[in-house]
Amino acid sequence: LQIVVPTEEELEGLSSQAASSGVFSSGIFPTDGAQNAAGSGNGLVNINTASLEELMTLPGIGQTRAEAIVAYRQERGSFQTIEDIMKVDGIKEGSFEKLKEKITV
Repeated sequence: LQIVVPTEEELEGLSSQAASSGVFSSGIFPTDGAQNAAGSGNGLVNINTASLEELMTLPGIGQTRAEAIVAYRQERGSFQTIEDIMKVDGIKEGSFEKLKEKITV
């Protein structure tokens, strides 16, 4: 398996080609929404928009804690700060210390 990461220049060329051929609408390239779920392309996971699978990529977050984060969002709305994640059952200061550099709101 080989993963190729294009340079910004290559992406610009692909973007114009894809836009003119309709590739963007087919879902081959990520849309802004896909990037926002994972943190707007900055490498951080947005805890307000991330899916269960994305949350489970975080250290110490398995299925149960990911489900608790999603349930918290559904019941109480968006997190206002990254520290608010400690209001979720099972996520205390020790867990937060492992997460804080990897999450955003």
